[in-house]
Amino acid sequence: MKSKVEKWYEFETHKNPTATLRNRLISSSLKLTKLLK
Repeated sequence: MKSKVEKWYEFETHKNPTATLRNRLISSSLKLTKLLK
């Protein structure tokens, strides 16, 4: 089961492919900051 956020994220990236790389960078940086905390 995918969460609403994951579904929304996929929908947004399909709708706007140019934002995909930026979104990946943001999500990966968020994961890194969570790991560092």
